[in-house]
Amino acid sequence: MRIMYLVSTLGASGPTNQLFNLVTNLDKKKYTPIIITLSPEPSNTLIDEFIEKEIKVKSLSLSRLKGLFKAKKKLNQIIKAYKPDIIHSQGLRPDSLVTNYLNEYKNVITLRNYPYEDYPMKYGNLLGNLMAMKHTRIIKKAKNPIACSFALKDKFKKKLNLTINSIQNGVDELKYYPVSNNEKINLRKKLGIPLDKNIFITVGSLIKRKAPQNIIKAFINIKEINNSFLYIIGEGPLTDECKQLYTGKNIAFLGSIVNVNEYLQASDIFISASRSEGLPNTVLESLSVGLPVCLSDIKPHIEILELGENAGTIFETDNIKDLTNRLNKILKKDYLKMRNSAIQIINSHLSAKKMASKYELLYSDINSNST
Repeated sequence: MRIMYLVSTLGASGPTNQLFNLVTNLDKKKYTPIIITLSPEPSNTLIDEFIEKEIKVKSLSLSRLKGLFKAKKKLNQIIKAYKPDIIHSQGLRPDSLVTNYLNEYKNVITLRNYPYEDYPMKYGNLLGNLMAMKHTRIIKKAKNPIACSFALKDKFKKKLNLTINSIQNGVDELKYYPVSNNEKINLRKKLGIPLDKNIFITVGSLIKRKAPQNIIKAFINIKEINNSFLYIIGEGPLTDECKQLYTGKNIAFLGSIVNVNEYLQASDIFISASRSEGLPNTVLESLSVGLPVCLSDIKPHIEILELGENAGTIFETDNIKDLTNRLNKILKKDYLKMRNSAIQIINSHLSAKKMASKYELLYSDINSNST
């Protein structure tokens, strides 16, 4: 079965990572994937990782403006040559092209956020809400919209009265795996991480939706601040503001790095203060290496920890005092018990292989349906 994946680019991001997890875990005896990107690849592209796994990638290399006039024609040329059985898109522009111009073909769109939360926080209220309205119209026209979490599925039903299905995100266990204590020590030496401190870590764009300031404000008030260190991986418009919150030596801003997995493996506790998510990659990756997590009480975070409540703790979103208290308490919990529970969540429920197998079933169902 030929599956054509349509995306804007393969720039480093959560959606690109999930696409990689999906296409590299498909049964290649039954499924042949090809990825079509609409725009020229950015500097942080992950295209080489796909090519290394022998995934065929073709780029239309169209700007947004040229895409308005040429994308439909170019896509039809590729479809005529490749003859895909199913077209699978993710993202506003790809989803729009599929539902508006390619809806006669069997297709799937994967939804990785709730538009009325994600877009306004990222692009401002006016533009963000216009984009959310547009994406909502697209979702209503889509044949097979799939949410990346049960929480996101429920939100579409509750807020917009849209009934869609869901397939939970999965994590690449070959890249994100637990290490032994000796390996952890060696990683800390390699990365220059203090050997004798509690290492907290957070990963994600420094944007309003992720609320990184809340993590910093809570961390600097924990009782064990002198014996602890916080690594912040990611960058964004709030970078300078975050750096100004605390000028001590207990926090390091690493920006965007390629070896996130090593820093996770070398750390002790993962923190997310996000106000909105689909089913966050960074939380899944942290659990996969055996990190206990401290998470805001948004529904996707709760959905994850319901699979293994001993893997971490939940705090009230935007409540810095509660986050501080939770960080104090998690340091006193049975670490080995939390670690084992974290790993079990991924092994039993949220691996990339399990996600891919569910998409395989979906593809088979769609392909066998003549309508």
